[in-house]
Amino acid sequence: MCPDYGWTVMDQIKKASNFALLLKYNHYSFINYDAILTDQLDSYLVNPSETQSPVIFTHQRHRSLSVSTIFTVVKRNVLEKINVYIDKSNYLKHTSPEHYWDALLSPYDPYMCPSPIFDEGCNIERVVHNQNHFNDDFKVFFQNGNMPNQPRPLKACFFDIKDNTSIEIKCNDQNHLIEKASIIDLPTNVTKLGFWDKGAYCDFLPEFDKTKSQYHSIVRLNTN
Repeated sequence: MCPDYGWTVMDQIKKASNFALLLKYNHYSFINYDAILTDQLDSYLVNPSETQSPVIFTHQRHRSLSVSTIFTVVKRNVLEKINVYIDKSNYLKHTSPEHYWDALLSPYDPYMCPSPIFDEGCNIERVVHNQNHFNDDFKVFFQNGNMPNQPRPLKACFFDIKDNTSIEIKCNDQNHLIEKASIIDLPTNVTKLGFWDKGAYCDFLPEFDKTKSQYHSIVRLNTN
């Protein structure tokens, strides 16, 4: 997998914090969409001060790392401090979003929930989105921009390349040799995107257009 793939988790936390800190709440909760909320977790949301800690962590039994990003409650003064340090270059010095989240918050004497948290995906095989349906030599997905001035796929991310495999990707009039996990910056107007496999041309444009149709914009709301 590409080394920055897990950054999406922290990027969402960063964007949410930049907006929500302006509202001056006492506590902020970060909850993954498929987290299974228990009575215990509900109580932390209703009364986050009951633990007497500025940070409430959860852990997952099925993960090697104890800290989870699925459910966290953070006091405002702590979130204001760590939000400054959340950036991609710092993230890449860590092995995962969980490891980075732990490094950011562990100095603030966090309270660890005694019971593990589960999500709806705990008992199913996790599927990584792959838009290469031509062979199993490599995987690829096309990453959309999410700002108003980027209403198109910006990058092609190649990963899980089989050993001793070389793929020549044709993008417009340029050729890109892919032999390891790589990211290609895509031009503004993509008219040709694909590769040759056993004498047959494999056209990525239908998958590219599908990604383009799923574009959505993330804009800062005016809170004045």
